[in-house]
Amino acid sequence: YNNTWKGIVSTAGLQDGNFYCDFGNCFYNDHHFHYGYHIHAAALVALVDNTYGTRDWMNNAKPWVETLIRDICNPSTHDSYFPVFRSFDFFNGHSFANGLFAHGDGKDEESSSEDYNAYYGIKLVGVLSNYKIHN
Repeated sequence: YNNTWKGIVSTAGLQDGNFYCDFGNCFYNDHHFHYGYHIHAAALVALVDNTYGTRDWMNNAKPWVETLIRDICNPSTHDSYFPVFRSFDFFNGHSFANGLFAHGDGKDEESSSEDYNAYYGIKLVGVLSNYKIHN
């Protein structure tokens, strides 16, 4: 956990000063892409477990999955550990991929399919966890 920017980061770049290590993860680059794969995969495992298994996988994995969700898409203004919607821009309707890196031509979306994958995974986790989802 990084106290400065309030998020889950890889320590690889922090240890040796190579901020491009792990695709710039310690600078919050591509978090919604990379963590989105884990979140979506967790939701699919929970879906299979709910259908064919013991129905307890998500309960056991929930702290880990929710922490990744809070890092990229924290909906609560009362959560002091993660910023609200870290990289999501409601005006543009997508997340920006560049983290804390400055770019001469501004931020970019980079991959709409990976962006969608992350938010679809978050919604699926919500449905499988019986969260009330507000439209």
